[in-house]
Amino acid sequence: MVSKFFSNLITARFAHCSDFIENARRSRHNSAELSKKLKKGFTQHHFHSMIINMFANFITIKKHKRKFRLFSESGAGITLVEIAVVIFIVALFSTIMISDFPKIQRQFALSRVTYKLSQDLRRTQDLGLSGVRVNDSDENPITVKGYGIYVNLNQSTKQYIIYADVATIGVADQKYNGNFSTSLCSSQTSPTSDCVIEEIIDISKENPSLYIKSIKINNVSFTFTSINFTPPGPIINIDNLSSGNSVGIELSNGSATRTVWVNTSGLIEVQ
Repeated sequence: MVSKFFSNLITARFAHCSDFIENARRSRHNSAELSKKLKKGFTQHHFHSMIINMFANFITIKKHKRKFRLFSESGAGITLVEIAVVIFIVALFSTIMISDFPKIQRQFALSRVTYKLSQDLRRTQDLGLSGVRVNDSDENPITVKGYGIYVNLNQSTKQYIIYADVATIGVADQKYNGNFSTSLCSSQTSPTSDCVIEEIIDISKENPSLYIKSIKINNVSFTFTSINFTPPGPIINIDNLSSGNSVGIELSNGSATRTVWVNTSGLIEVQ
């Protein structure tokens, strides 16, 4: 279609080809080719072929330039104003991230201690299911009737205990009867009262802002409770639970709270 268009155009203007030939002689790129054509006899067919080839080469060059051109054809690049705007936006987001970083740290720390408490509760529940043996300082087995977690806000708002419910005369009370100064089971000889299985767990080690805010039982706040798991069921006993079937331990970082719920059926849930 393009060839036909140029053919009609050139045929109509062939009478003025002498001017084109004169201009072509002056062109540095086409002088050699034009001289050869003139020697052989420059015909209308030769003229058509040369114009069509020039047009095809021009199209190829334009496509090549568009493919590899870095900037637009207008030659416009990036201005100083655009660079300044980009730098300002990057600096603004960096400032926001830096100013919120302590808050983000506290939030992640709260999530970590919340899930650690829930994992400790499940681990204690597994102890009550399997009835793991606990030894004293002489490596003799202790008469353990249950395992549990103890929280007392009057003694500490940043700590809780994993304990062994030790039977004194064959029957355990299914709750913790010691305090935060009670020694480890492994450091006592034939203990006759409840003892601590592991080191006291301090949630503030994750972040100083963390603490146990409240203990919720039936929408009423209490200052202490123990969640006891008695083998082999295990049977779950929650201290201070007069009605209802669950207790919530609320943790806080000062600006946000998370709660771990435990019910008497053994379900442990994080909210």
